[in-house]
Amino acid sequence: MKTDPPQEPSPLSIDVPQSQDPTTTTLAPAGVSLAPAPVRTICFSFVLESGHIAYGLAPFPETYMAAKELALEHFGWLLKPTVTPQGIYLNRAIQIDGKKEWAFVPPPVWTQVVRGVGEELRVRYSEGMAEHFAPPVDGDTKGPPPVITFRFGERLSSQTSYKYAVRTLPDSYTEAKSVAVAALRHWMKNKNAGVDDIKMRAVVQNRDDEWVTAHLPDGEAWKETVEGLTRKYRNFEILVMEVQKGNV
Repeated sequence: MKTDPPQEPSPLSIDVPQSQDPTTTTLAPAGVSLAPAPVRTICFSFVLESGHIAYGLAPFPETYMAAKELALEHFGWLLKPTVTPQGIYLNRAIQIDGKKEWAFVPPPVWTQVVRGVGEELRVRYSEGMAEHFAPPVDGDTKGPPPVITFRFGERLSSQTSYKYAVRTLPDSYTEAKSVAVAALRHWMKNKNAGVDDIKMRAVVQNRDDEWVTAHLPDGEAWKETVEGLTRKYRNFEILVMEVQKGNV
């Protein structure tokens, strides 16, 4: 009896549906190890009164409050024992015209503006709650000039597309408008905008985490008022709005 030679099995094709869920984990074949996910980090920086800057790396915290707690762990030895995370706030380093500037980080959008790719966060504190342990220089007890954050936007809302500029407090309202225009003109519709093409409002975050605005004095009380607001509210900003033709 003649026997037919064994047939090679035909290849079997199986269509495996691909998951559309981006969170689905792909399992590696046996014996193959996946590369570990990169560690998300941030870099804290803290300026001493001597002018030196201390740095500290930390794993990326998922909330703004957790970030402030980490900052206190890093630099608490430089502050009074009574300082708490609530007395600390963070500014994120940004580049404006090739220069490093410091922008306020709104807590509700923490994970949107800080991604954990090594961003530098400047650790600051509410005045009167902490001090650096450094001797005065040549007996000069005068502190550094206050700085303010200009926030550019069409209106005050929950939008997160604001542009920021941090500058030393100008001496007058008119000078402040000039500084704001020079710093923020790049993002304005009118690239030739002058001081008459913007209006400014004081902006603070209240206890309900709502941003509220108030008029600023344009006379002699300007500087004293703004200095008082910077001391009272650690999140004080000046909202800069472009005046459109036909609008007051």
